[in-house]
Formats: sequence, structure tokens, C-alpha cells
Amino acid sequence: MEVNLSIKTLHHLKISIQKIINSPYSIEKMKIYNYKAIELDDADIEYLRHKQVLYLSIDGANFNALNYVNEYKFVKWIKSGGYGKVYSGIDIT
Repeated sequence: MEVNLSIKTLHHLKISIQKIINSPYSIEKMKIYNYKAIELDDADIEYLRHKQVLYLSIDGANFNALNYVNEYKFVKWIKSGGYGKVYSGIDIT
């Protein structure tokens, strides 16, 4: 996902991500981390760079490098399982 540089708060970033991944989880539970595994807050939003990789925990779990939002366009939902959802996507980098 490409970060919209007009986003000013963490809340708005979470809403944007929720729309893209169509998550059933509440945005209050979401945690977003940078590449150093540091959880983002409102003060960090202004420092996000274009095409920066962010890591996402939709259920509030601690950092896990396997849960990330990258430069992909989600095309189609494939299947859900015990560890998450599988989507078909296109690399847009």
C-alpha cells in the first residue's frame, strides 16, 4: 500500500489500511510498526516516506515481520484460515 502523504493522524492511516484489506478487526486494536519494529503514533505520521514499508498487526498482537503492508495492490481474496487471510496481489513497485 502506498502511504497517502496527506494523512495527518494514525487514526486516519488505520482507516485507510482497513479499507484496503477489508479487515473485520476494529481499528482500535490495530498496531502499525516501522521497519525498526517500533510502533507508530501520531507524532510519527509526518515522517513517513513515500513507499515506506509498514508492518501491521490487525488484532493488536506484538510485532511480527510476517504481517506487513507492502507495495502491493490486493486483487482478490482467496481463502481464510487459522493464521489469517490469503489474497492475490500485484506488486506495484
